[in-house]
This record gives sequence, C-alpha cells and structure tokens, in this order.
Amino acid sequence: MNIFKKIYLTSLLMTTPFIDASIANTIVDSIIVGAHPQAVAISGSYAYVCNTNDDSVSVVNLTTQTISATITSILYPFSHPAAIAISGSYAYVCNGNGNFVSIVNIATPASAAVTGIVAATLQAFNSPQAIAISGTHAYVCNYNNNTVSIVNIATPASAAVTGIVDATVHAFNTPCAIAISGTTAYVCNYNNNIVSIVNIATPASAAVTGVVTDSGLTFNHPCAIVISGTTAYVSNDSAFYLSVINVDPTSSSLSYNSVIGTVENTTYDVLSAGAIAADGKTGYFCDSVNNSLQVLLIGVSSSVQSPASIALTTGSIAYTNYTNYINKITWTAPDNGNLVAAYRIYKNSGLTDLLATISADNELTCYDNFLNHSTSYTYYIVSVDLDGNVSTPISASITTR
Repeated sequence: MNIFKKIYLTSLLMTTPFIDASIANTIVDSIIVGAHPQAVAISGSYAYVCNTNDDSVSVVNLTTQTISATITSILYPFSHPAAIAISGSYAYVCNGNGNFVSIVNIATPASAAVTGIVAATLQAFNSPQAIAISGTHAYVCNYNNNTVSIVNIATPASAAVTGIVDATVHAFNTPCAIAISGTTAYVCNYNNNIVSIVNIATPASAAVTGVVTDSGLTFNHPCAIVISGTTAYVSNDSAFYLSVINVDPTSSSLSYNSVIGTVENTTYDVLSAGAIAADGKTGYFCDSVNNSLQVLLIGVSSSVQSPASIALTTGSIAYTNYTNYINKITWTAPDNGNLVAAYRIYKNSGLTDLLATISADNELTCYDNFLNHSTSYTYYIVSVDLDGNVSTPISASITTR
C-alpha cells in the first residue's frame, strides 16, 4: 500500500534548518531500475533500490551509474518491498504485503542475496512501511496495527523481533515513517497528524514519551521524516511545505522537540517517504513514474565555509585623560556551504583569545577598544554552523594610529 504522495527533495537533503529555495539543483543522470521504485538506501558507492511492483531490489553502482545486480529470491521472495535500511554488511527490507522483513547480505554488492527473514514469532509485522536502525536494533513501523516493532539485529542471521514500543502514553496512529537522533526516535503518524517521541536508550524498554510540540498545527498527514544534525524535516502529504523540528537536546526546553518553522519547496514530487538518500553533495531519489533512480547535484557544500572577505579600519576617540584607540572589523558571509549560525573573532592564531561571538543574523561588524597606539593587531574570524562545525579562519592585520 503506497500511502505516500510527495516529498520535497531539495529541502530534505540540505544540512541546515531553513533552506534557500532559490538554490539550483540539477538532475545529472537517470538510471533505469525496476518497476515502481519506492525506497533507496546508500552504502559506500552503491545504492539499493526497492522496486515494489516487481518484488526486487536493484543494486546500483554509483561510480559507473549502472546496475550491478538485481536481487530476487526463490526461497525468500520479496512481497512489495517498501522500505530499506542498512547496517554494516546487511540490508533490511520491509515487505508491505507479505508482513515480513527480509535480511540481505550486501558484503559483495554484485552478488548480494537474501539470506533469510526476521523472526517475528512474538509480535508479527503488519504492513511494515518504514525502518530505521540504531546500533544493534532496528525499529519497524507497522502501518495497519499501529505499532513499532523492536528488532535485535546484533547477529543478522538470527535477527528477531524482541518486542514492541510501549505506546500507552500516546498511541501510534498509522505510523508510516521513522528517523533516529541519538537515543530518540521520531515516528510520523499519518492519520492523526502527530509525530511521536520515542526513548530508545534501552531498546528492551523503548517507550513513547510524548509528541512533538506543533503549536502552529503544521503537520498535515506527516508522511516522511529526515534528520540532519540537530534538525528534523517532516514532509506533509496534504501540504506544500516541510515542518522543521528542533531535535537538539542541549537547547531550551521551550524549543526542544518543537516545530520551529516551515520550509516551502515544491520542486520535486516523489512518491515515497523512503525514496531519497544522500551521499555527500549528491542526492538520489526514486522516480516511480519512470522506473528510474534520479541522480541530483544538490548544489551546496557539506561543510561550513570561511567568511568571504574581511576588512579592517582603525580610529580613535580622545578623552580628557586618555585616547581610546579602536579597530573596526567587518566581514562578509561565505558564498556557499552550510548555513552559518555565528562568527567568532579571535586575536591570536591559536584561536584561544576570543574577542567576540557575533550572530549571523546581526550586522557583521565587531569593535576592539582600548588598544595601544601604533601597534599591529591581527584578527582571525571563523564561521560556525548550527551543528557547531567550525571553518578555517580568515585573517587580516592593521596598525592603530
């Protein structure tokens, strides 16, 4: 059952919470795969694409952009493969119609093969539509019976369901997508417009602890979720925007696990929540209409860049008993890279003598006061993105007068 209608690739693949929709993204190739590709996962230089209508998984060599293999199985045939997640040398594929999860050995991609299915004797899967992995456990959304299965995958050959997430506080309602950040999982509930918060610190006792605060009622059939750094993006099936969630546990209690804004972007209309993946500056998404894997240049760097330029001026203010010598430091924002949250200005090359931290939302100017006359000063400026990544410094020197 394909319940997903749209997902906005441009925004979901970026690494910052508010996206400039004017960034140009270019489809550079199209790779024909199987019938109705619905989900894709990346491992190394290979993509694994679930083809729901011909019950197969295509193995795509991203270097040559060719099909290396098509995975099928006589002993353990796929049945409407709808989602895929990878851990180490194994992929785990949700089969929406067959109510099981396939185990696929991908150690050698060209000869990848189904080796079995996840044992589910305790609690059976029921229309598994999404899967996410954290450490030795996978979490599977069962759309039809409103549960999330906990799967121990420590030993892939004997992977088994060990329980279900306790949802007595806030029951799931058609869970259709899941993403994990640290010890927290976020589950999209399609029919009741809620994103559940699940504590998975101890998998055996994983439990729903609440729901994402959505004061603006932005969720509208949430159908997909992707986490990048400290930000989660939720695609809404019945709205032309993404809901943006702050998932930074170090932030204030008022903003943590809350919707902090929306991003409008209708550039791409993809038919599956699991139909996207990213690898550096390249994105991959399933085009189920044309039975292809589209290769997209995202057009944004995966790192934070240094300020584009720096300028220094010096001056002084004379008082009755002394003269205040002042240097003014100005700079310009980087031309590309991750969105900058702040700039740090230092007075030494070791970046230990901090003069100031300036928010990227403020005027990009800083003053250094009470300096010595006819003395040379050098300033070093770094950019800092929302995840705390720091650029290499840009520097300039000036002598007071």
